[in-house]
Amino acid sequence: MPSTERVWELVGYEGRRRHDVQGFSRVASERVSSIRSEHGSLDSALFDRDGLNPTQEKIDQQKGSIQQAIQSDPELTEKETQYIETQQKARNSTFRNLIREAYANTCAVCGTQRESPTGAPEVEAAHIYPKSEDGSDDIRNGIALCKLHHWAFDCGWISVSDNYTILVTTASDKNGYHEMKQLEGQSLHLPQDENKYPHSMFLEKHRELHDFD
Repeated sequence: MPSTERVWELVGYEGRRRHDVQGFSRVASERVSSIRSEHGSLDSALFDRDGLNPTQEKIDQQKGSIQQAIQSDPELTEKETQYIETQQKARNSTFRNLIREAYANTCAVCGTQRESPTGAPEVEAAHIYPKSEDGSDDIRNGIALCKLHHWAFDCGWISVSDNYTILVTTASDKNGYHEMKQLEGQSLHLPQDENKYPHSMFLEKHRELHDFD
């Protein structure tokens, strides 16, 4: 079983230093969605057991596979959806690191580059066409987002046009709308390498999923 501290760290639990289990009700559902998006599943994130961590060789293999994919036409979903646990861990970690590297640890929406006191980047690697739909681990299906805008992107507050400008859904009666509305029409902070820009196929599918088209 994962330690209590491990669970608290992952879910960003505000009361983690108070050791009261009831406080878990305060954990927002969007944080759980973010964990699934970044790690592939809650099990993968929580059960990081000794002996199941990927070797550097496996990480290098997955890195080569993901990097090579941008040399050909993108695939919407993974051709191979079943990986053994160490392969999946290596793939999740590699995708996350490559997206952060491509965007220089910068949120593509707001341009922030927050770090923890130990220097760990806050920015997360989001799949444009989500892993819940078997979205591919293609760099062009990834975008670096801070925690707030990762949530906003995954739940459909915002999407992205083929011209890389931010779209905002019409929900003026909901809390948060006016904050999100300020983003509308702004250009994304994109990678220096144009080969790593979000591909229009993935952007189109994200808009379809959230009724932007």
